Amino acid sequence: MENLTPNLRSVGKTEMAHLYHPCDTVSDEAARRWLNRKIQQNEHLLTLLERNGYNKYSHTFTPIQVMLILNELGTPLSLISRKLIVTKSDILEVLGKK
Repeated sequence: MENLTPNLRSVGKTEMAHLYHPCDTVSDEAARRWLNRKIQQNEHLLTLLERNGYNKYSHTFTPIQVMLILNELGTPLSLISRKLIVTKSDILEVLGKK
């Protein structure tokens, strides 16, 4: 099977949260709380993540979960600068809806 997320890897929840909130502006805990709140408030995202093995106690996001989060919450500037942009068609392909 072809790797549909070649530029993505598993990412810890704190690292993912800090992609949206750089380390020098908020604490690890505040960044994680923000990310957890955004996930819980977005029912569509939460459903997609749960279908792909996520639960609120997860410490790490899989590459597919990272792709889903980036699509729903938007791509942080820190990833755009590294050319790890995810498109909607990438996600539909992973979910088998293409």
